[in-house]
Amino acid sequence: MGEPPTISTVTLDGSVCVDRLSAIDQQTIKVAIKNAFGKHIPISCASTPLAFYDQGASIFVNPAEKGVMAVVSITISGIKVKLNKNISVFKNLQTLKVEYSNIKKIPAEIGELSNLRNLSFKGNNFIQKIPIDIGKLENLKILDLSSNFISKVPDEIGNLKNLETLIFDQEHFTELPKTIKNLEKLKTLILGTGGTLKNFPEEIESLKNLEHLQISGSFSSIPLDIWALNKLESLSIVSPYLPAIPNTLGNLNNLKQLELYGDPFNGAFSSIPETIGDLKNLEELSLGGNFSVIPSTVGNLINLKSLSIEAPLSSLPTEIGNLTNLKRLYIAGTETSSLSSIPKSIGNLKNLEGLYIANFKQLQTIPSEIWTLSNLTELGLSYNQISSIDAHIGDLKKIQNLGLTSNALTTLPIENLKNIDNLQVLDNKFSTAEKERIQKIFKGRNIGLDFNSKCNRVN
Repeated sequence: MGEPPTISTVTLDGSVCVDRLSAIDQQTIKVAIKNAFGKHIPISCASTPLAFYDQGASIFVNPAEKGVMAVVSITISGIKVKLNKNISVFKNLQTLKVEYSNIKKIPAEIGELSNLRNLSFKGNNFIQKIPIDIGKLENLKILDLSSNFISKVPDEIGNLKNLETLIFDQEHFTELPKTIKNLEKLKTLILGTGGTLKNFPEEIESLKNLEHLQISGSFSSIPLDIWALNKLESLSIVSPYLPAIPNTLGNLNNLKQLELYGDPFNGAFSSIPETIGDLKNLEELSLGGNFSVIPSTVGNLINLKSLSIEAPLSSLPTEIGNLTNLKRLYIAGTETSSLSSIPKSIGNLKNLEGLYIANFKQLQTIPSEIWTLSNLTELGLSYNQISSIDAHIGDLKKIQNLGLTSNALTTLPIENLKNIDNLQVLDNKFSTAEKERIQKIFKGRNIGLDFNSKCNRVN
């Protein structure tokens, strides 16, 4: 599936950079920051949010207040600090983000920051425990505890009645407390566990206002009422043991993004329900499992822009040609795939910019209709058994990346593909003369020709 849902930030109306305060107030705040984080921290006010692993700190204040009472936002990223009880002096703090900073402990005094709206300890890795005092933050709307070492969430998290976003992406997380069902305003829930979550939390069924749900683990069953959360706009469920999906999937008619992925080698997710065609608002669909057939009803999803399939497919429905708004189509097989042909209706997908059909050992030919997809910039046909490429591939004037690795090609009619920057044709059946011809055509561009060589720039 594409990117995770965008998480909105809490707006701090009227706040300004700390450097707008008097020199005395600035000094008071700097001392308080040093006391709370155990070191002097150079402070600036970034005009844009700090990106992943950026080093920096920013403080914003309410100019109507004085000293530490003026501070409404503290963001620290990539600076090693030790958060301690002195953080409690910032009584008017609304946003606190201490990310990628190697903190090992969240002090109990965090519960005294009753005005907090946005709290993030993302990416600190060493945090193992959440203090029960976090349950005192009744005004909190966003809580991000991802990428730490936390295995258990305290029951008190159920007291956060105004929480709208909870992100809990942990490698060692095993269960949610039953009190999670009390978070009636929750709109976004992200639980990634690296397989340690053995049971799908039934309490999620109670979260009727959920709009975005992303969960991964190693569970083999899903509560039936999950398919009644009809406010969902994005849903991602990933488990190597993903069970059969019921027809009630079709009830989620507000979905715009859907990802369902199970390990095909475990026999997971063995069939796609026909009712998937009822999800008329879908824009992104990603499916992986042990199914061999895609129902023809997928052709009803005319708003799809991205479709990704990974499974032991035996065929593709002709109705795939109805998806005329598609910009990206990715279809990958497994060792047991028996798919041997691509429907000619693929030529209807005139808006495609990226097309990838890979890992089908019985696929020897490509329909000529593919060469009419004039908006393609990327074409991947690797790990098949394609023996020839039509000269009309030269009609794809916008192609920049072409992958044909591990096929049965003996020649490549690509003289007219002048825009290609990256060509990968490793492990084919080219003669030495054909390789030399290809190298000459692609002089100065990235090309992979020999099976044991790396992608090199031919000069």
